Amino acid sequence: MRRQQPAKHLQPLVPEVCRPVEQTITLVRSYQLLTPLFGGSPDPTALDPTSFVRATGIRGQLRFWWRACYGGNYTTIAAMKADEDALWGKAHVKGEDGPQFHETIQLFITNLVGKVVPAFEYQDLGDRNQKKWKESAKDIPPYAAFPLQATNKELNSSQRPVSKSILANVAFDLNIQYPSFENKQFEREIHGALWAWETFGGIGGRTRRGFGSIGAMQKGQSDTDFLPANPSQVTSWIQKKCDDFHVSKNPAPGNTPCLASLVKASRTRMTLELENKPILGIIPYQKSAYIAWADMINRLKNFRQVQGNTPWPDTSAVKKIMPQNLNTFSINNPQEYAFPKASLGLPIIFHQAKMDKDLILQGPDEGRERFASPLILRLLYCQNQQYVGMALVLTNRELPAQRLMLFGQNNADKKGSKELGLVSADVPDNDARLREYLKDEDDVALAFMKRNFTN
Repeated sequence: MRRQQPAKHLQPLVPEVCRPVEQTITLVRSYQLLTPLFGGSPDPTALDPTSFVRATGIRGQLRFWWRACYGGNYTTIAAMKADEDALWGKAHVKGEDGPQFHETIQLFITNLVGKVVPAFEYQDLGDRNQKKWKESAKDIPPYAAFPLQATNKELNSSQRPVSKSILANVAFDLNIQYPSFENKQFEREIHGALWAWETFGGIGGRTRRGFGSIGAMQKGQSDTDFLPANPSQVTSWIQKKCDDFHVSKNPAPGNTPCLASLVKASRTRMTLELENKPILGIIPYQKSAYIAWADMINRLKNFRQVQGNTPWPDTSAVKKIMPQNLNTFSINNPQEYAFPKASLGLPIIFHQAKMDKDLILQGPDEGRERFASPLILRLLYCQNQQYVGMALVLTNRELPAQRLMLFGQNNADKKGSKELGLVSADVPDNDARLREYLKDEDDVALAFMKRNFTN
């Protein structure tokens, strides 16, 4: 068996160069990721071995969570965007007088460390099986890391597959500088965006499936300022923080995802519910981050991949389409094929190994092909050193269109993908079996919550 390459240890990086700013407030937050970091480079599945945590990436995350917290204070996207740019900055446009450098928030990364490790290991199975190599993961749930998995061709090859890498034991300091705003609401909103990112967001790719979950602490302050005391207090702690940071209870303009439902929700010990539907649920665990993470991911896997006679019409549609000649096949009636799993995120790639074919489901319009899942699964760490698996459904989100575009690709032809036609993403009204499985819920993300966080 070929010896695995030793893991690379990454040394602290030189702090990013910054201009001195007068009359600023400086915060330093120290972070230790609870789960490995996925990606960290412009290529979503590739690893940047040096600058895997970037201030620009964190700024993008903070802008998102600022909108999620405070977008409901605005009636138009233009008004929201104007204040967002004033607070977080914007790209320079020739002829425009945008905010000056010293007038906006500046972020700098220091003391960045991490350890490059293989995502998967490969065991030689010899000639006893159809596959030459067995793929196994040690510290990540395989279902969450499918983009890192080897292809069937690689698993059948005579050569050992080369594993893609992830980053473990990532830690860094985030230095935050901002001017002393006359409007103290801006300062509160900075802290609110930080809290929401630390609680529901993450670093790198696939954060909505638990990668790059953050554990936070401010220099010189105790965990009590940043963490819930124990799992039974998580829901009350979240609502208290929403109140402390004045998170808006109104929906944001347009289709801007937001946290408004958390403010209005009724609370139980393990859920936050709106109209008797859980929008946030937690499951407490002991001192194992991996077990907590794997359990949440396996719940999603079991929800989407029902063994045996599945109720999902997506599976039936794929089975009908795959045997067709994808070079000539076309869909004329969008209602003929239903793909309700699309509401959990796009694009979706269906691969048929034996036929060497792919079906790709995405938004129909240029620039709106992708759709981020409204369902967030991640870990939270408590003061009593217990981990909490947490599921959250964001408010005010919908698919890029009622009808989605399906593409087909015969990989052997090497001709690229062909547009097959529009398909439906709705839960069919006449599909009694699926409706029973989804607990009579049209919203698939809420159906997942119902099946996992209600009796």
